[in-house]
Amino acid sequence: MLKKLLDRIGAAGAEPTSAPHYAPYAQSDANRTYNLLFCDKPEGFRPAAGEQPVAWQAILFGKPPVADSILALAQDQTQESRVRALAFNWLSANGHQVPVQQQFGVVVETALRGGLDTLAVYADGRIRHIDQSGDIRVIENVYPDIEFAIERLLHVSQDVVNRIGPWKKVRLPPPGKGKIRLSFVVSDGLYFGEGPADVMRNEPQAGPVLHEAATVQQLVAKLVAGDAGH
Repeated sequence: MLKKLLDRIGAAGAEPTSAPHYAPYAQSDANRTYNLLFCDKPEGFRPAAGEQPVAWQAILFGKPPVADSILALAQDQTQESRVRALAFNWLSANGHQVPVQQQFGVVVETALRGGLDTLAVYADGRIRHIDQSGDIRVIENVYPDIEFAIERLLHVSQDVVNRIGPWKKVRLPPPGKGKIRLSFVVSDGLYFGEGPADVMRNEPQAGPVLHEAATVQQLVAKLVAGDAGH
């Protein structure tokens, strides 16, 4: 069913270029965070003018770039999940073979009456949540209370990735009101499916992803509230 939802949008097309800068939020920092969740805007990860690049930035944005070094970066399991995805994206865009269906994260976008709620969960345990108002929550460390929920979410997400293919066009604008979109950050590109919220919640593949994502989001809110109380 989720594959059918994807097919309705259209899975074929030209190879993707960098996605447009979408602005679903009133705040510029929320929009910047949002656009970097999908790992399809590499320029957003470049060091700022005059800023010293960290090691992975020097490799990924080196002039000239060295394919062997970027491959090593992509395969380095100690690196941040988004960095590895960026490296695989570079390799693919430059004609190098990459593994398929190796998942680095899932992004859940829910278009609510008050605005877009976006939750991004990555394989390294990092989490980004932007609520309807544009407030951002960032989790950089792995917390035992959330770790198992993340593992469950990524497990059911992998089931979806295994059933659908990568999107071959530029990423679409955020979903319209009443819709939910699931995007999967994968070694061979961005996978996604979307549909009306009630359909997605009851869809055999999307439903478990949304259930586990809701659990992660609740745990994040509890963790943030606990930290604020200290």
